[in-house]
Amino acid sequence: MPPPNWIPTVPSSVSRGTLKDAPPVIEAKALPPKTLCERAPILFLALGTLLVAAYALIVPPFQVPDEDRHLWRAYSVSEMHLRGPARTQVPVSFLELNERFPRLLETMPGKRAVRPELARWLRQPLNEETTAGIENPRANLYSFVPYLTTGLVLRVGRLARWPPLAMLYAGRLANGAVYLWLVYMSLRILPEFQLLVLTIALTPMSLYLGASFSADSLTLGLNALFAAYVFRLAFDTRIRNVSMRDLLVLVGLLVLLALCKFNLWTALLIALIPTEKFGSRTRAVLSIAGCALAEIAAAVMWQAFNSPAISAFRQLDPRGPDAASNAFFVLMHPMKFFAMILLTDFWLFRYWCQEFVGAFGHAFAYGHLSNLMSWPLVLVYLGGILMAAYTRTNNVTISRRQKWIAALFVFLTYISLHVLLWVLEAPPDFVRQATISFAPIPAIQGRYFLPLALLALIGVKRRFTLNGWWIAGAVGLITGVNAFALRTIWLLYS
Repeated sequence: MPPPNWIPTVPSSVSRGTLKDAPPVIEAKALPPKTLCERAPILFLALGTLLVAAYALIVPPFQVPDEDRHLWRAYSVSEMHLRGPARTQVPVSFLELNERFPRLLETMPGKRAVRPELARWLRQPLNEETTAGIENPRANLYSFVPYLTTGLVLRVGRLARWPPLAMLYAGRLANGAVYLWLVYMSLRILPEFQLLVLTIALTPMSLYLGASFSADSLTLGLNALFAAYVFRLAFDTRIRNVSMRDLLVLVGLLVLLALCKFNLWTALLIALIPTEKFGSRTRAVLSIAGCALAEIAAAVMWQAFNSPAISAFRQLDPRGPDAASNAFFVLMHPMKFFAMILLTDFWLFRYWCQEFVGAFGHAFAYGHLSNLMSWPLVLVYLGGILMAAYTRTNNVTISRRQKWIAALFVFLTYISLHVLLWVLEAPPDFVRQATISFAPIPAIQGRYFLPLALLALIGVKRRFTLNGWWIAGAVGLITGVNAFALRTIWLLYS
């Protein structure tokens, strides 16, 4: 038998046209084995598919943060309402399902998810003829882009007369599939950091959001793909020039991200690409500026197109946050606001770490800490992410300038997140309290830092070389922690 990993080769006499004079000879030649980093995408896809299906099916209906609002927005997109309508006409059968599985379900013993009962809801007729109007001012601020997948699923489900619960599960699985595909493509084009991306993309929190109706599903996947494409252009030595096609891909990804969740500083990452790959410093500056302008233009145009929904949101609570007053406080007291950031972050750091790895349901916002992953498991997983950052998969050199650019992006995004949530969410009594003493910055959650984790860790010096033990350890860690997370969810609603 021929040895494994062989290919037939032809003797030199054959190449000179003397085939009939030369005896048939087959020589064994070893093929280079696939590197471990080339196996990372397939490994992610296999493990991620199982976990996404588990989260999509085990989490009870509407028990992902704001999933009901996201579903109503997806339903409006399924009716071709690209901007948020004043009222979305939703079948009453969906509202009955939402009433049976409301927010804070885990705090209502009488309404906990009874698993056999779900089979009955899978037989509930859609009854699309009987509808009720739903006001959805918060989710209507989002563009239609994060809901294209789930909107299509709902459209198909309505035509096929699927039960509401079946459409919810199908939408979750479809969103999860898109998330997996985007991260899979990211892993394929990355020149480095495969193990780090693998551990971040498969945290319980990432999978919990990815396998839901949340707009965060597409946002997390697009963030991973954009960072991977920039890293490919920046760190892959085989790429000598940034072509016009590359710039168009970057612009397309930036526009999509701006229509999911706008971050002014995302285009800054293009500065990671060495200037010589653009051909000249002038072309580099013009390319970065053009990408940034495209991102900003997309966000501004959407805001203008969606102005009725923005007006409806501002009228949501006349006694609620006053964005103008909140922004004025930041401008007049920048140092005090920075001190508020430090105190808020010190106070909430532990909870943010737990939310970054895994926090489930709605109850944490109301002080119920049973929804968080246990602190020892969180420390173990965060340690695994840090060890993945220390692991080298390829000989990629990151310059000091590139490390500073990545750190600047993380810092600016971090500060902007605090400013944005203060401006949009801080009630008037918070502002009065901050003027006198101190007030925490509200509404920040640990899951908001998932897109920053990769950029925050690329400056770590990679001391270890990826091998089979590292891969086995990462798979064991991901599988074990997610098993505990799924068990937590199961018990939470049982």
